[in-house]
Amino acid sequence: MPNMNGYELIKCLRVEKKHQYIPILATSIESCATAKKQGKEAGVTGWIVKPFDPAKLEVTVKRVL
Repeated sequence: MPNMNGYELIKCLRVEKKHQYIPILATSIESCATAKKQGKEAGVTGWIVKPFDPAKLEVTVKRVL
């Protein structure tokens, strides 16, 4: 994204009342604790490391809904 990264986008969405409780899943090649912590602080609901198994994605989506 040219103007902001994913964490910044999520923070902007979470500021708006209508987006505060919408589940947001992050997909990333990053699996380190630092990246996950940064995502959680931004407002990410769940984290999936790419490449991922479609079955794992399905389980994660069901868990956050």
